[in-house]
Amino acid sequence: MSDAVDHDGLYRLAEAQAGYFTAGQALESGMERSTLRHHARPGGRYERVRRGLYRLRHFPASVHEHVVAGRPHEEIARQAAELGAGLIVMGSLGRSGIRKRIVGSTAELVIRKATCPVLTVHA
Repeated sequence: MSDAVDHDGLYRLAEAQAGYFTAGQALESGMERSTLRHHARPGGRYERVRRGLYRLRHFPASVHEHVVAGRPHEEIARQAAELGAGLIVMGSLGRSGIRKRIVGSTAELVIRKATCPVLTVHA
C-alpha cells in the first residue's frame, strides 16, 4: 500500500455522498486499483455496490436508498411510482437560457415524467 493515499479525504468525500464513492474518486485520492480490490473483499473496509461504485462498509444503510443505473429522470420517476411516493423533492441549479438547453434539466424532465407532484428546491 502506498503512503500517498489520502484516506481521510476519500472518507470525507464518501460520507458527503451517503457513504458512496466511485473507483475514479478512489484513484484520484492516490489509491491503486489493487488496494481498492483488497479493501472491497468480504469483510474489507468497502463494499462493491456495482462496477465502479463502492460504499463504506461502516456507513449506515437506509431502507430509502436505491442504487440504479439508467437515465436519471426516468429512474427517479420509475422509483417514485414503484414506491407509491406522494411527492418527489429534488434540488435544481436554476439554469436558464442556452446553458439549460445544452446541459439539460433533470428536474424539469422528472416533472414531466413523474405521476406525483415534484417539489424543486434551488440548490
